[in-house]
Amino acid sequence: MRFWRAAAGCHVLLAVPLVAHGETGPVCTDRPTRANAVCTVPVGRVQIEADVFSYARDSGGGLTSETFSVAAAVLKLGLDRRSDIEFGWTAWQDSEVDAGASRARVDGIGDLVLRYKRRLTSNDAAIGVSAIPYVKLPSAPSGIGNERIEGGLIVPVSLSLPGAVGLTLGPEIDLLAEADGSGTRVNMSNLVNLSRSFGRLTLYAEFWTANDFAAESDGDQCSADVAAAWLIAPDFQVDAGANFGLDDQTPDYQVYFGVAKRF
Repeated sequence: MRFWRAAAGCHVLLAVPLVAHGETGPVCTDRPTRANAVCTVPVGRVQIEADVFSYARDSGGGLTSETFSVAAAVLKLGLDRRSDIEFGWTAWQDSEVDAGASRARVDGIGDLVLRYKRRLTSNDAAIGVSAIPYVKLPSAPSGIGNERIEGGLIVPVSLSLPGAVGLTLGPEIDLLAEADGSGTRVNMSNLVNLSRSFGRLTLYAEFWTANDFAAESDGDQCSADVAAAWLIAPDFQVDAGANFGLDDQTPDYQVYFGVAKRF
């Protein structure tokens, strides 16, 4: 992931509860979809969100790539009633590219990602907004990561629609390292996420797009994503989802299963 992005370079495993909950409310997470929630972890509480596993596959131009990761986890600490700090890291990732006559494989740990989330609106605001600046610190080996410091800003926005449907938007701007090490470039992405709860079950549908302004970039990426989350207990959630690439620049598909627990 940017931590919060898949090892295949095309997904953000983030969720989207409609509104921020109070300290006695159910766990509010940045998973299972690419979207980020507006809510923060209650002050003094600790929260862990993790992919148990994730698998992505892409093929084209005579190449087939597969990426499998385990224990891509985020540790969150509630700082005050409006902010938390978040640490993301992947315990193990295996990537393989099959060119027919040859194969290349690399595995190892992921990069460390530090985020600070600040809720800019009140809990009962009609439109919720947060700001999430982040920085990625290189800890992954070459081939898993790019051994460069990168960062950006995410601004999730959420509101309620008729029929108890939640809408979340996720504009994001990233400053990424050029592949040849010559400097930095801008990447911009956004998403539209719809969610609907049925008791303990929440279903998600999402459209995501990104544009990488690198000189060697082939253009836009986009995907259609679906997910489901089940609230087993007020402080414990399990989830699963799938992302489907809609163009040649986006991995064909990615599937994952994860959990979230608040302490």
